[in-house]
Amino acid sequence: MLAGESPDYSTVTDVQTADAIIAGAGFNTQTYRYGFDFSIPFYSPILENYDRQGLSSKRNYFLIAPQLNMYDYHRRLMQEIVLEDSNNNILLLQKCTQEIFEDKMSSSPELEDHDIRCSFPALTPIEYPEILGQGTFCLIIRGVRLAQPALIESLAANCIPVVVADNLVMPFEEVIDWTLASITIREADLHSIASVLKAISATRIEEMQRQGRHLYEKYFKDIKTIVE
Repeated sequence: MLAGESPDYSTVTDVQTADAIIAGAGFNTQTYRYGFDFSIPFYSPILENYDRQGLSSKRNYFLIAPQLNMYDYHRRLMQEIVLEDSNNNILLLQKCTQEIFEDKMSSSPELEDHDIRCSFPALTPIEYPEILGQGTFCLIIRGVRLAQPALIESLAANCIPVVVADNLVMPFEEVIDWTLASITIREADLHSIASVLKAISATRIEEMQRQGRHLYEKYFKDIKTIVE
């Protein structure tokens, strides 16, 4: 279950649950009943056609911020971080203008059913989620909902999740040690994301990528695996 409905998206399921066990995505630590409820992933259907065989160990971007549903404050902060990045290895995605989208479709009609997003500030059209396979770290930040499908999408691409969502109960948290495969940063510390990630050693990055591959295959690669 995904608790709540637009526009509030409460973190409490808006039905009488009594003593029922709830399996849901997007619990926060105040509403989750540890040892009773199940925190499951926010599944992403776009992964059903995602080809992981072509993933490369070569990563062109140090950090990718892929979500379109960030709060405005978080997006402005990420825009500042991108503009201050002299190495141009932080990629922030945003919605394409209608003109850019139509130009892309006219030149590449085979992409009509694909998710096309644009880079900031260059507005270069980019295929999603394929671009995640070029990132070492992927920002997973809360929107109106705490949980985001970008978490599973980044794991599928072997891009290390950087979770910025205070009080989020991670999927299967009681059996998975997420510190081995992801980075957690407080929302108030988003401005320091670049310095935090640059302090991580290459050895630890390789270990986290290896653990991320293991978690995706064991717990998240499809609906059947998640349920079992």
